[in-house]
Amino acid sequence: MAQGTGNIASVLFGGIPATGAIARTAANVKNGGRTPIAGITHSLVLLLVLAFLMPYAALIPMPTIAAILVQVAYNMSGWRNFGHLCKTASKGAVATLLITFGLTVAVGLVAAIAVGMTITIVLFLKMLSEETEVRGWQYYCDQNSEVTHLRELPKSVRVYEINGPCSLA
Repeated sequence: MAQGTGNIASVLFGGIPATGAIARTAANVKNGGRTPIAGITHSLVLLLVLAFLMPYAALIPMPTIAAILVQVAYNMSGWRNFGHLCKTASKGAVATLLITFGLTVAVGLVAAIAVGMTITIVLFLKMLSEETEVRGWQYYCDQNSEVTHLRELPKSVRVYEINGPCSLA
């Protein structure tokens, strides 16, 4: 919830909502953190390390930092889940996953999220339109009808019946 609130509030200061501290959260959870207190403790320890040990951190060679980042990215990647999703999900979901993944690598996370969300919205609207049935019907009473209390409408009026999910927004 804190990351979501931070993403919403970041816009007020010219920030771009993004993944925030997923790497830190993943590291915390993998090391047993399960409560908000674990996240707070993790962030305070990180703040203290940065505040007091930064002169020593500047001495760490960049290839070492790069290797650590590659290892963290690999551990977070979930490539087994990626493969499983490609085998079991719908074609639209797999296409969205692959396009978003490719854009993340080639362009950047912000563009990938924007395109991925747009594709997802289009696919969702397509699914809704397939589930929704709209029928027009004649609205009149004949001699054999059980319904006799309805007023007959002019021939220029058409009545529609909508079955299924409907969003007018």
